[in-house]
Amino acid sequence: MRRNGFTLIEVLTASALLAVATGIIWQTWLTANESAEVIEQKAAAAAEAGRALSVIAHELRGASLGSVSLLPAAQIEYRVAEDLEGNGLAVDKTGALELGAARTIGRDAEDRNADGLRERQLVLVAGGTIQVLANDLLTNEDANGNGVLDSGEDANSNGRLERGVWFESSGQGVRMIIETTGKTRRGHVTPVSFQQLVRPRNP
Repeated sequence: MRRNGFTLIEVLTASALLAVATGIIWQTWLTANESAEVIEQKAAAAAEAGRALSVIAHELRGASLGSVSLLPAAQIEYRVAEDLEGNGLAVDKTGALELGAARTIGRDAEDRNADGLRERQLVLVAGGTIQVLANDLLTNEDANGNGVLDSGEDANSNGRLERGVWFESSGQGVRMIIETTGKTRRGHVTPVSFQQLVRPRNP
């Protein structure tokens, strides 16, 4: 005898299979979307760190190696050769190198530009000028979401120092390390680390 339609068991089985297939497709889409967002955030963090390293490298190449502050440290202070006498050269009448005012590169812990980013922002301070070099520097966070810095100890006990920015001596040069982060909509943090060795041209 021919039946018209489906039995309840057939409908329930088809519904269950459709729900499983939809769940698999949805999870695959979420995973692919998250992966694409992680790649996008890493690219943005890499670009941020790359721009900062480019500016810092240019600054430190013109610096006097003898004026560089004590390293290793999370901040660097230095002086750049400048023509202070207006004779077209960065040397005085006796042939001594002329150096401008001290410049500092480090986290904006004091929020000098009043934008609220503080430890997550890398700035160059030269005289009264503050130039933002990078945002989203890597920090650990405490329970209130405030930035906590690894200043010589592992603040979150993960076995490594996440410094965000670090300067250390390397022969006659300075090794710069910048670690920036991006965060996806689902809260996945994507750290990116870059380093570069720069040799100041002036003694």
